Amino acid sequence: MGNYTTFKTCSINCYMNKKNILIVIGVLAIVASIVMKVMGKDSHLTELQDYWWYPLPLALVCFLVAGAGKK
Repeated sequence: MGNYTTFKTCSINCYMNKKNILIVIGVLAIVASIVMKVMGKDSHLTELQDYWWYPLPLALVCFLVAGAGKK
């Protein structure tokens, strides 16, 4: 046939390790909490303002696990 060049395909693990993924999840949880608080004040979705703190324990756990890596 022909001369085919193979390229190494890379999954997400090539770019992000476990620590980075946990940090991203933690930041997303904090952003979600802020959005819930703001949306609860400014719209008819007032129940969001009551439960804005729900994502914060997830963020805390993610940051603690990411920081507890091998030193």
